Amino acid sequence: MSPEAMGTAEVIDRFNAVFHEHDPAALDAVLHDDVVLDLIEGGSLEGREAAGSYWKKIAEADGTFEVEAVHIAGEFATIPWTYHFPGGHSRGVNLTHVRDGVVVRSTGYSREN
Repeated sequence: MSPEAMGTAEVIDRFNAVFHEHDPAALDAVLHDDVVLDLIEGGSLEGREAAGSYWKKIAEADGTFEVEAVHIAGEFATIPWTYHFPGGHSRGVNLTHVRDGVVVRSTGYSREN
């Protein structure tokens, strides 16, 4: 299926699979060339190379994402999650905009427990 034919829910499922399956190579297929990643720690990264590199490090890390739900409203998804890593976990939410079958912007918020 071409990226343009994918709906928001399918793009989000494929995006989340990158982290569940620790498969960073699959990330490029769901990112817009000019994607913007608003970082949890502040600031942002722009472009597939910069944002993708950041996300790929997370996908390769020794941690596990537990997606609690995926709420879709047109081109937008709200995804609450818990990230389990050695020595602890954090809870957060991503607000993600999908257009034409790819992620164009994602903003993350979290707190460590």
